[in-house]
Amino acid sequence: MLALYCRGESFECKDKSLCIANENRYHLDIMTLSMLPLGTHARVTHIEGGHGIQRNLNQLGIHVGDVVSLARRGAFRGPFLILAHGMQVALGRGIAAHMEVEPLQEHVNEGDLHD
Repeated sequence: MLALYCRGESFECKDKSLCIANENRYHLDIMTLSMLPLGTHARVTHIEGGHGIQRNLNQLGIHVGDVVSLARRGAFRGPFLILAHGMQVALGRGIAAHMEVEPLQEHVNEGDLHD
């Protein structure tokens, strides 16, 4: 077993192939916005990065806890188009890779994206 440390918590991993070491992120169950299937609603759980990324997303109205939906992926590694608070927002792939999300199992009303 491996003893790992992630965001202030220690845990054990029984299978090394199930663990990855990428800065302070060790679980494969972490999904970023860039991995989200088209049309899937998800809640933003964490924004990895410095003050610049946090500030830019806050100015766009995107915060931890918000429900977003991936509407479109740009061709040829172009930007992602997401729906958040009733707005369409284009995000670069780098920013989308820094946004950790949790897909929502329940049906999300379009009104929830407008709040």
